[in-house]
Amino acid sequence: MVDIYSIITNVGSTFIVGLLTGFIFKKLINVIGLITGIQIAFITYLDYVDIININWNLLNKITNTIQSLILEFKIPEQTQTTEFYLFSSHLTALIIGILIGYYKL
Repeated sequence: MVDIYSIITNVGSTFIVGLLTGFIFKKLINVIGLITGIQIAFITYLDYVDIININWNLLNKITNTIQSLILEFKIPEQTQTTEFYLFSSHLTALIIGILIGYYKL
């Protein structure tokens, strides 16, 4: 017999971890975006005043290569389903917690 209290406690704690993870992701993405934007603006300004010279064609080629590598990445088709049902409730709670933590907090 499955103990409902332990399942609710485990799923609830996973949900709280998801909330915290989503909130931390949101703050980290904001900080990383701000730092990256400032660096790009500074490097573009240095290129504008001819202190440095940026090869924009090479930079565009590199970013297109990285983008194509990311789009071609595939997850293997073979998965183990024996413990998936036990893990799915925790995964669902974690994903919902991350989404609520990211968008609502």
